[in-house]
Amino acid sequence: MKTSVQAVIFDLDGTLLNTIHDIATSVNNPLAKLGIPSYSDEEFKYFVGDGVHTLVKRVLARYPHHHHQESWLVDAYMSEYAIHQFDTTTPYEGIHPLLEELASHSIRIAVLSNKPHQDTLKVIKHYFPFLPQQDVWGKKPEFPPKPNPQSLLALLHYLQLSKENVWYVGDTATDMMTAKNGGLTAIGVTWGFHQKEELIDAHADFIVSHPHEIWRLLEEHNKHASE
Repeated sequence: MKTSVQAVIFDLDGTLLNTIHDIATSVNNPLAKLGIPSYSDEEFKYFVGDGVHTLVKRVLARYPHHHHQESWLVDAYMSEYAIHQFDTTTPYEGIHPLLEELASHSIRIAVLSNKPHQDTLKVIKHYFPFLPQQDVWGKKPEFPPKPNPQSLLALLHYLQLSKENVWYVGDTATDMMTAKNGGLTAIGVTWGFHQKEELIDAHADFIVSHPHEIWRLLEEHNKHASE
């Protein structure tokens, strides 16, 4: 028997917001001080998604003689991102209408990201000020990064909802694994940073190409759940 969806948890980068150029700028600027050539936005799409420390490790992977500067680059990136996080970042087409539709039908909206918690709060407050800040979780020091499900399970406990009543939406295999590891329905989106094939390989339950498809899926699901 189906149960109704009462909340949707979203990934942030590549799902709600196209943040890639501002992230790239914030890493490339300090890389220039190390004499390392800039990476393209396309390359950064495969560097991000697993937390800032993994991002930096991937960036420096080609330059082993700079590995001892990982901590410096993390700090430099954080400082730069505080400056550049609103330069070119924008919500994906259809995201605002989707969130408004969910809210109007009393579907709770939450965010769970591997972006540092303070940056997650800042960008959500800037682009989606109507979302409750307490329902927005970035990478907190007390939890390992996704796809480890500890932060997801803690968020579910905070929301006072069971996994059967919540969907998780994201654009990467990390997001799909996070949902699966937590026992949630995994919704993969194709407008983000990674390819559809990756979502298929990560066993997404549904794959959508536009935000309005999420509402259609949810509406249909809840209709059958009430029958």
